[in-house]
Amino acid sequence: MTEPSPTPEAAKPSNGPEPAGSVPTATIRRRRVSTFWLVPIIALGVVGYLMWSQTMRERGPMIAIVFDDAGGIEPGSEIIHRGVAVGVVREMALSGDLQSVSVSAELRPDAAGLAVEGTRFWVVRPEVSLQRIAGLETLVGPQYIALQPGDPAGNRVGSFVALDAPPRTAAADTDALRLTLRSDRLGNLAPGSPVLYREIPVGVVRDAVLSDDATGVLVTIDIEPRYAPLVHTQTKFWRTAG
Repeated sequence: MTEPSPTPEAAKPSNGPEPAGSVPTATIRRRRVSTFWLVPIIALGVVGYLMWSQTMRERGPMIAIVFDDAGGIEPGSEIIHRGVAVGVVREMALSGDLQSVSVSAELRPDAAGLAVEGTRFWVVRPEVSLQRIAGLETLVGPQYIALQPGDPAGNRVGSFVALDAPPRTAAADTDALRLTLRSDRLGNLAPGSPVLYREIPVGVVRDAVLSDDATGVLVTIDIEPRYAPLVHTQTKFWRTAG
């Protein structure tokens, strides 16, 4: 026969603190950070750095040009030399005494050599008189900043004071072949316009004035020394459209 097990005694309430060994302990589990998200985060950081460094390499030097009157110029206006855009206006602000305008412009990296002592800047505006015809392209197009380069071996500088008007004739290579052409009208020519041969720039327009009898226009051009042999008694010049 199976004897019944004795009935367990009822638990008696404890009148004192339980032994230290009976207190439950918490187990702390360290949660591992998944490496799944680290890879794309690192990749984004690398791509961002490469894009930033590429942008910095592609940017040219910043220069400041002070104008007495910057009318017609605005952020986005171009700086043009020999018919090529070599810079762009980024910001404009009045001077502290409200008497001039400071223009912050960025040059192209390949035009950084223009930021030297002696470089002169001015705003190209339409000008028509008995003595001078210039800037007519700005009647229908945006005004821009032109420049006359300083000595390439000169000291690099970052600030300039602009001219109120363009110089009478822009600086020329001392060995350039200077010619004066006569035409019945100026057309789309302006100081700084390129002289092309087979669509290759071989010279530049320096100046244009009315003839003494006001029946035509005299255009002064400079031909680069290496292209001077192209000019002979049978050479003809004409304006191109555009």
